[in-house]
Amino acid sequence: MNQYDAIFREVLNDERSEAVRYLTGLKAAYTVRPTHAGWRTGRSVDFLAEVRRTQHVHIEIQSTNDPTMHWRMLNYYVLLSHRLHEWKKDHFTIDQYMFYVGSDGFSMKNGNPNVGKPYKFAAKNIDTMDLSKGMQSSYYGDWVLALFGKDIILADWVSTFDRICSLQDENDRLSGLFFLERLAPLREAEHMISDRLRQMDLAEAIETSPVTGRLAERVTVRRSVDLLNRFLDRHGRTLLNDEERLILETIPGSEAWELATEIAIDGADREAIIDRGRTLDLI
Repeated sequence: MNQYDAIFREVLNDERSEAVRYLTGLKAAYTVRPTHAGWRTGRSVDFLAEVRRTQHVHIEIQSTNDPTMHWRMLNYYVLLSHRLHEWKKDHFTIDQYMFYVGSDGFSMKNGNPNVGKPYKFAAKNIDTMDLSKGMQSSYYGDWVLALFGKDIILADWVSTFDRICSLQDENDRLSGLFFLERLAPLREAEHMISDRLRQMDLAEAIETSPVTGRLAERVTVRRSVDLLNRFLDRHGRTLLNDEERLILETIPGSEAWELATEIAIDGADREAIIDRGRTLDLI
C-alpha cells in the first residue's frame, strides 16, 4: 500500500463519509466493520461493511495497475468468507468493488476469468464515474475523493481548496488540506496546491499540526505493514502475525518504515521487529 491508497482508506472508513454510497450505489444502511482479512494472515482490506448478516461490501482502492489484482480480489473473497462465516454458508454475499484512481491508463481485469459464476467483482476506473454527489456531502474527505471523478478540471481542485479553508473546525481544515496535498500528485495538481498553501501560510501548519501528524503516522504504518507482507508473501514466508503488527503500529511511523525497508530491501532478519518490541515491553 502506498500513501495514496492509505489516504483513500482513511476517507472510506471515516464514519462521516458517504463515499461508499456514491461509489457503489448502495442505498441500504450499513455498519463499518474492522478491515483485517482474518485467518491470522496479517492481511487487511481497504473497506468492509455489513449490510445485513448475510451481505457485506468490500472495497479496494488502487492507485497503480496491478496485473495480479483479479487474483488478490479472489483471495480477499476467500479470506473474508472464512472470517465472516467460516465457509459454512453458501448463501452469503460479499459484494466486491475495486476502484482505480491512478493517472495511467486502466489495464486491470474486471472479474477473474479463471473462476466461473457466481463469483464476480466490479473493477472501475474512477475517472469515468460521476462523483458529483460527493461534493454534496458534509464531510471534506468526500469532496477530495470526488475530485477523482469524470469531468473534473484543475479549477475544481482550487475551489475545493477554498471550501476546505472555510471550514470552522481547525482540525477538519488541516486534515482536508493534508488529504489534498498528499493526493494532488495523482492528478498533476501538486504544484498548484503547494503554491496555494505557501501563499496562505498553511504549509507549516500542516507539517506541525498534531492531527495531520497522526494521519501521516497511520499512513506510514500501513505502508510499512503492506511492504513487509508483500515481501514475505513473495518469498513464501509467513506473513506478519498479530504480535509483529502490534509492534509496528505502536512505534513511530518513521521507525516502522525503517524496519520495513531494512527487512524487505536490505535483507535484515524479521526478528528485528520482535527486538524492537522487547525494548517497549510489548512482549
